[in-house]
Amino acid sequence: MDDLEWATSKRPDWAQKQNTSTYETKMGWYARQVDTEVYGEYLKGESGRVLDLPCGTGRFLRLIEAEHQRFQPIGADYSPNMMTIAQRTTTSPLVRCDGFFLPFQPQSFDVVLCTRLVFHYHAPLDLFHSFHRILRPGGVLAFDSLNRLSLRHLLAAPFNTVRPTQGKQLWFASFAQVQGLLSDCGFQVEQRTSRYILPTRAYRFLAKFLIRFLATVEPAVPESRRVLSYWKVRKV
Repeated sequence: MDDLEWATSKRPDWAQKQNTSTYETKMGWYARQVDTEVYGEYLKGESGRVLDLPCGTGRFLRLIEAEHQRFQPIGADYSPNMMTIAQRTTTSPLVRCDGFFLPFQPQSFDVVLCTRLVFHYHAPLDLFHSFHRILRPGGVLAFDSLNRLSLRHLLAAPFNTVRPTQGKQLWFASFAQVQGLLSDCGFQVEQRTSRYILPTRAYRFLAKFLIRFLATVEPAVPESRRVLSYWKVRKV
């Protein structure tokens, strides 16, 4: 797989992804809690058809389904194994597809929720264009990115030396880079929230008092040096 292909299309290995039933456990309770708080805040005041991609095991679909008077959710994922897990715990329609080639009509969604995906591609411009196409004018895209100046970025170098393929390396970007791509695709940034001092999965190995301590000192750390940024952007 050459640089252009892995940067602008699906990850073929995701179709055979195993151990999907433990995905949420590997994230850790704290990361799941932060995700729920931030995206829950971003969805306040929004309504209509929601595309959750990748829906994974259905954790956000379950939350959106609880707001059935406001939202009509649809889940999508490239991994059949993930979708099998999601089918057991959600009632939403599920579609297997590639985020770069979405099988939906233009302007057919009010919200696109895209968690833990964008930073797997070094050229997410086409992914943003794909989301822009299916969103109605004024529609919302919520996603996350990895920050270039964070501790997680410093740790990425040794990890990348042992990764079997380039396509599994992560994309770290500055706020300016992400905003530039979004602007080029016709999105306006509405909110951005940066969290975590340590890599997100490290928190699942920490005692609760240490997590509470890190959460307390986190506001003193510059946003650009925190690990993950959540974005809420609106189609212009």
